[in-house]
Amino acid sequence: MANNIEQFVHRIVDQLNCDSREKEDLAEELTYHLQQRIDDYLNEGFTEEEAIQKSIAEFGDDQTLQDGFQHAFARYTTILNVSLWIGYVIYLISILYELILSRFWSRNSLFYFPPGTDSIWQIEVWKINANFIPLQNTINYLTGIERYNLDIILYNTFGNVLIFIPLGIFIALLFKKVARLSIITLFAMSLSTYIEVTQFFLQIGQLDIDDVLLNTLGAMLGYFLVRGIEISIKSYKKARALYG
Repeated sequence: MANNIEQFVHRIVDQLNCDSREKEDLAEELTYHLQQRIDDYLNEGFTEEEAIQKSIAEFGDDQTLQDGFQHAFARYTTILNVSLWIGYVIYLISILYELILSRFWSRNSLFYFPPGTDSIWQIEVWKINANFIPLQNTINYLTGIERYNLDIILYNTFGNVLIFIPLGIFIALLFKKVARLSIITLFAMSLSTYIEVTQFFLQIGQLDIDDVLLNTLGAMLGYFLVRGIEISIKSYKKARALYG
């Protein structure tokens, strides 16, 4: 009898124009509600076969249901995607403004020319304004509470992580078919490297490998946050289907 339920559900969801994860979630939701109605009919004294037939009939024609779900999915997906893209563009503009454009007003305090130097290509300038040793500056900040203000420490450590968390969230939601951890890591690392190099050569900030690593970590955390929520929702639905 379970096959009748599965066939009915699959006739509804298999042809929907949505990704496999959404189809699976909808199938679980429909199965859960069908099983609830079947249990109700069983409690009323109907046989299992009668309960299944009555529940399916009560749900309605599978083609009509499929058309209704497709219309709802199309509208929901359009609204969600437009909202996400608007948020994503605003986010990118915000970080580019914060990390590049806004720094033109304070460029002299963010890039240093040692005495006797006047060119960005001099090695002394690179020694002061560039760091290629992973975690060197991060460790200096975290262990140098007596040398740095707390806001400077937080901005250059946790701030660099937090600012890229939305990037991982947006990519995981907007590019579900290709949004693997490796893709998000590579994209975040590339974007952060571009920002760091731009800051350095425009003389509006220092080139720091730690910023790249912390930014990338933030994007990865954003990805894990989305996946964690999805897994939690899926587990909840499965538990509800099993135990009611």
